Amino acid sequence: MSVECFVYLLSGLLTTCGLLAFFVQKNHQDAVYRFLRKDSYGLIFFAIASIWFIWKLAHLGEADFGQYKQWLIGIFLFVFIGCSIYWRDFLIVRALAMLYMMLADVMLDIGYMSDRLIHPLTSALIYIGIIIALFFGTYPYWARDVLPYLFAKKCRLIKIAGCISVLYSGILLWFIRK
Repeated sequence: MSVECFVYLLSGLLTTCGLLAFFVQKNHQDAVYRFLRKDSYGLIFFAIASIWFIWKLAHLGEADFGQYKQWLIGIFLFVFIGCSIYWRDFLIVRALAMLYMMLADVMLDIGYMSDRLIHPLTSALIYIGIIIALFFGTYPYWARDVLPYLFAKKCRLIKIAGCISVLYSGILLWFIRK
């Protein structure tokens, strides 16, 4: 995928999420709480993220954990199965964090060694997402604790984030044309 195509897709996603943020209401908070506690969604997303991670680990080269690859696959497979069975609390938050980390790898590979001016802008956004994913992957119950602040005062923080998202999308589109 080319850098231009990636920027157009990222801008479209940011604009869509930003515009949808304007329609968020206080009564959507209960639906988000239920989504965070739904075990079936958590298992599905966690299985997808686990399979993708194991596949990525299995296809590493000799220089990357070459002789230890089978041990690592076995250990991580054991951890993933154990988490799916015994540690289901906020499993979907962990799964979404894992999926974002795997997607971030793909997104950063697209712009690797690019001399375009747009590369630092997209990379900065991806790295901010990585920091957020690491935080919520480590402390998934904080996703529940953050929701009251996001939905307070007529969802003002969500709408501000939506405005920033649309503005950043416009900046990306402006820079891609230069």
